[in-house]
Amino acid sequence: MTERPAASPAAPAKTRTPQTSTTKTLSIAAGALLCIAALGACSTAEPQPQPSTSTTSADSPSSPATPSESTPGTASAQATSTVGNLVGGFPSTLLPLFTGAQVKQSAFDKSKDPAAASLVATTTASNDDIVAFYTKAFTDQGFSLLAGDASGGLLSKDFVRSDGKETISLSITSENGLNTFTLGANVAQAALK
Repeated sequence: MTERPAASPAAPAKTRTPQTSTTKTLSIAAGALLCIAALGACSTAEPQPQPSTSTTSADSPSSPATPSESTPGTASAQATSTVGNLVGGFPSTLLPLFTGAQVKQSAFDKSKDPAAASLVATTTASNDDIVAFYTKAFTDQGFSLLAGDASGGLLSKDFVRSDGKETISLSITSENGLNTFTLGANVAQAALK
């Protein structure tokens, strides 16, 4: 007779904590940064140095990320990023912050061409309001909206200009009445404002 292992007790249901939500937001931000880096790598024939990034632990909110600084007028080999605010030098004309939104993470790397910027923020505004705001902001800057809408539970919009050499992507996820949106841009250095 073969013994069967005792049934394990049922695992308790997971509850969402602020740390879990922050971790999810930071994961989305990290994914956006990887997408930006991948798009930037595809646009040049020469190998580019990998930007260094700073990280913070979601468990230690008392130690905020400190963005890297560069001497004015010189390009830094490092990307700058911060949690909870817009990083210094962030191109807020290119990627404006939706009215009333709370910044979760921002990053900016102007050490290469095209330059890359990303923003992760949350709002209780509707997806339609977010899409309308950014569609107007980007088309006013000469970007065209590409066809396509959603993939699974992720609302996604892509914008291009300069024959596709400059791109901005917008993605939105919704959970418990809170919408988290991620913006990622790769644009010519001359376009930064």
